[in-house]
Formats: sequence, structure tokens, C-alpha cells
Amino acid sequence: MKKVSKKFLFKFIIFFISSYFVYLLNIHGFLNPVLSSCLVGLIASYTLQENYQAASFCGSFAGMCVLELNYLDFAIVSFFGALAFLLLTRFFNGLGGKLGMIAFVSVFIGFALIGEIL
Repeated sequence: MKKVSKKFLFKFIIFFISSYFVYLLNIHGFLNPVLSSCLVGLIASYTLQENYQAASFCGSFAGMCVLELNYLDFAIVSFFGALAFLLLTRFFNGLGGKLGMIAFVSVFIGFALIGEIL
């Protein structure tokens, strides 16, 4: 259980940082969402261990949203993103689009909880 908790915490932190940096680059850095995600993903591919790179890419996809959010909103989205990442990645092994789908699910659930949709 302790190993899963540590793994979840690292994925949560990486997901949060990646999504927030993409958001900042997109909203305040004058880059479009795709270039922001590419830049964060490129940096992650050179700085993170291989088993954490996918969580960073997934977080960067979640950060491509264009709504004005605060830290708590990103924490909620990142919590569900890290949880979905840990629970679903083994089921979608070899299938394309799993990181984007996980990012979509986490953003949808997070936005539903903070009242931005539904």
C-alpha cells in the first residue's frame, strides 16, 4: 500500500506541475495550447525518469484548457488525473489516445466538481 501511495503522490505532483505550466504558457506566455504542451513534454522527456514521462504528457494535455483556474482547481483536476492514470493505464496498453482520454476524464470530472460544467 505504501508503494502505491508514493507512486500516486509522484504522479499527482508531476501531473499538477505539467498541467499548470502548460496553462501558464498558454494564458500568460503567449503560446498556443499545442506549443505549450509540446514544450512541457519536451522538457519532461529530458528531465524525468521514463516511468514518469507519460504522467507529465498526460498532465500537459489536461493543461490545454482555456478557462481561468486557480491552484485548487488544478489540484482537483490533477488528483483525478493521477488517479485515472494509475487505474487505467494498464487496461489501455498498446492503444493510442489513452493519455488524451485520461486527461479528458480528469478535466471533465474536475470541472464538474468545481461547477464549470453541467
